[in-house]
Amino acid sequence: MLERLVGPFRTPEARTDLALAGGLLLFSGLLYYEAERLPPPFFDPLGSAAVPKFAALVLIVLAALLVLGRLMQAAGTGQAERESGGATLIALGAVLIPIAYVAMMQARVLGFREATVLFVFALGALLARRGRKGLVALAGLALLIGIGFDYLFTQVFYIDLPRAGWF
Repeated sequence: MLERLVGPFRTPEARTDLALAGGLLLFSGLLYYEAERLPPPFFDPLGSAAVPKFAALVLIVLAALLVLGRLMQAAGTGQAERESGGATLIALGAVLIPIAYVAMMQARVLGFREATVLFVFALGALLARRGRKGLVALAGLALLIGIGFDYLFTQVFYIDLPRAGWF
């Protein structure tokens, strides 16, 4: 019985996934525990603890999906090895693109709308790996998200978003 449970986690990549899932569970548990300690709200019906609690629950779901995905991969392919080189570059890009997104707005090189369009397109192109038709659809989606979120935040929620310094 123990062999069937441990079997899918024998490879180094699988152990890394398991360690990441465990770390996510520990972090989300701590996050949820600390959110419980926040004082009750005065005016807001949800209170300040709602967002950290929701983030903790999302992290728990993501950790469970990571473990489940590893188990399904091991069951379906007989523990087939992943391409670690390509996955490493994708992971590095998935970390660097959001950093560049925030840095461009912080330096006032790009405003929220422009930076969001580029962010959605770059991250989508990195993760999707589709042909030209997919990139055209992704460009439309990126424009819709960038312009739509800018409108939503500035015209509906009245949030002051970063604007480029050269305008």
